[in-house]
This record gives sequence, C-alpha cells and structure tokens, in this order.
Amino acid sequence: MNTLVVDSSVIVKWINQTKEENIEKADEILQSALDGNIELVAPELYQTQNERVKNGRGNSVP
Repeated sequence: MNTLVVDSSVIVKWINQTKEENIEKADEILQSALDGNIELVAPELYQTQNERVKNGRGNSVP
C-alpha cells in the first residue's frame, strides 16, 4: 500500500466544499484512502497553525 502525506490545504478542501480549487482531486484522494488503496498521513497540527499565522488569522486555533 502506498502512503500519501496530505497537508492542511487538502484537509481544508474536504471540509470546505465551496470556494476551493481542486476539490475534485482532494475528493479522489480521500476516496482512494476510504477504498483502502492508499494510506494517508498528515503533518502535526503546527503546520495548520503556521498557515493561519501566514494568512493573518492570528495565533489561536478555533
């Protein structure tokens, strides 16, 4: 089985299905994992936090 590392931008596409580019590709990745074809791993929460800071959204996680 192949392992795929997904970053926070892919995970956001699974949650926010509007106003996101490449939602279809993100959904294909998720479906492939649900079907057992790939294993997904994600970076630690700090990456999501860093993205929030870069985008001017503050230092707190909602």
